[in-house]
Amino acid sequence: MRVVRGLRVYGARELGVDQRVCRGVAVGGCVARPHADRRFTSGSINAHAHNYREDDAFGWACFDHERHLFTPTGRLSRVFWHEYAHLLVPNADHGRRWQQAVTALGWPSEAVRYRPSRRAGPAAAGRSGSTARRRR
Repeated sequence: MRVVRGLRVYGARELGVDQRVCRGVAVGGCVARPHADRRFTSGSINAHAHNYREDDAFGWACFDHERHLFTPTGRLSRVFWHEYAHLLVPNADHGRRWQQAVTALGWPSEAVRYRPSRRAGPAAAGRSGSTARRRR
């Protein structure tokens, strides 16, 4: 681990993950915007992955605190493997490809947690209940 621009930075080798997938992990903010990132202050978001190829920080995972990167016993956390799965499937959110990747990493509970709701149909499309019933 080294400190760069106020962030604690871990290399993929230090974490025992594939360097071709993960360029590194930043703790304490975002590697792309170390002093201006507001993503960590909104609700329960405590990590994110730069998994879009157009992103200059593509291949990085960012965490607000080490407690989200490591478990109390020092192992990589569920949150880390969630973000690593994003790095394995570039340009994907929580869709089928990401669900398959996180399951293959040994975290099928994450895939279930982020599976779209079966009841999302009419309400998700912005239709009212009576209109939705007539269209079925």
